[in-house]
Amino acid sequence: MSALSTGTRTSLTVPTGGVDLRVHLAVPAPVRLAIAANSGWYTLPDLATAFPYGLRHPLLSFTPADVARWAGRELVLMRGERDVLRDEHLRTAPGADAQGPSRYHRAARMLRAGHAASRACRWRLVDVPGAGHDHLAMAPVAQQLLI
Repeated sequence: MSALSTGTRTSLTVPTGGVDLRVHLAVPAPVRLAIAANSGWYTLPDLATAFPYGLRHPLLSFTPADVARWAGRELVLMRGERDVLRDEHLRTAPGADAQGPSRYHRAARMLRAGHAASRACRWRLVDVPGAGHDHLAMAPVAQQLLI
């Protein structure tokens, strides 16, 4: 994870690994922009889906208002347009596969879940042309979003 701070607001870039949205949810405001890039799976803003793929867990106490607040924070879901391979690094657990067959598809599922959680959702997809699961190809696009 990297952070860029300008005054009292911070921007986050979180590379793959599945922890990206849990980090974003846990970080107190004011985060100007969070970027989740090439994520292999997501913690969906869904109170009915079991953690770690959703927010249902006996030790968690999220409310619909919490979820709506999360969806109201600015989040960019970056995906490489060629990040569609099912390789040994892609999580293939049933909960992850329920989100889609690839990182590319799972990002779209996360966006749909955000919009289902709140009509005021401020999440968006950014596709990186020609990029697969390659942080070097994604970084220049993330950098432009952060400045």
